[in-house]
Amino acid sequence: MITQEYLKELFSYDEKTGLFERRITVGGRLKGEMAGCFDSYGYIVIKINRMRYKAHRLAWLYIYGHIPNLEIDHMDGIKSNNSINNLRQAERWQNAQNLKIAHSNSLSGILGVCQSGKKWKAQIQFKGKRIYIGTFNTSSEAHDAYIKKKK
Repeated sequence: MITQEYLKELFSYDEKTGLFERRITVGGRLKGEMAGCFDSYGYIVIKINRMRYKAHRLAWLYIYGHIPNLEIDHMDGIKSNNSINNLRQAERWQNAQNLKIAHSNSLSGILGVCQSGKKWKAQIQFKGKRIYIGTFNTSSEAHDAYIKKKK
């Protein structure tokens, strides 16, 4: 397990930009280079001693001295924005509230909305439970109701 002290020996971290810069040259990676690359999910990952770490978890360790057991949520929903002011500890259900777009299997393509016959149904998931909001004439009305309930 990596420590805050070791992490700070290897990298400097900019709290505003959320970027890590290498303090030393290691294995072809030069001092002064930005660290990390994108994984297939859009997160920035940094390799340390052959282990891959998500940059948002390293940012938390760098600032607070530990990696929490909870998830670390990107409050703006942008997975590559690792500014410390954009990160918070969160339960899984809290983290899921940041979704900005519908799942790829959504037929409506609108978050919280699905078609129900000729009408549109709005629902929201909260703490693992699906909550029915209502049925509406248009997808726009259903989405507005979803947004209102979410707030």
